[in-house]
Amino acid sequence: MKNRSLNGRTTFETILILILVSIFLIVGIDRFLQNVTAAKESLLSSELINIRMSVMLYKVLNGKYPESLYNLTTEDYLQPYSSNSVINDKYLKTNAVSESGTPLDPFGNEYGYSSATGEVNCLTKGYEDW
Repeated sequence: MKNRSLNGRTTFETILILILVSIFLIVGIDRFLQNVTAAKESLLSSELINIRMSVMLYKVLNGKYPESLYNLTTEDYLQPYSSNSVINDKYLKTNAVSESGTPLDPFGNEYGYSSATGEVNCLTKGYEDW
């Protein structure tokens, strides 16, 4: 006869179930983290496009690049839309801003910006060339 605990399972069966559940949890957490990273990368790509377009709009309307990305999130612009309406809005609306008012990337770091060239890049390690 087998040695059984009070609830009908042997120690081996209990350990085997714990191992299987642990493996499923590890695989599930890994897949979840991969999906989170992929979502952040997609958002980073979209935000870089939006910021670069906002920098170009600023240059077209003002004849120069903004001094910093802070200007894009705080300054308004007026743009004729049709014969009887005008757009009055910020150059850039972002998901997150730092305490100093500059946009943050999805990883929580500020974007790099050169006011001389209007170049915007990500400063997060591994994404500098985006």
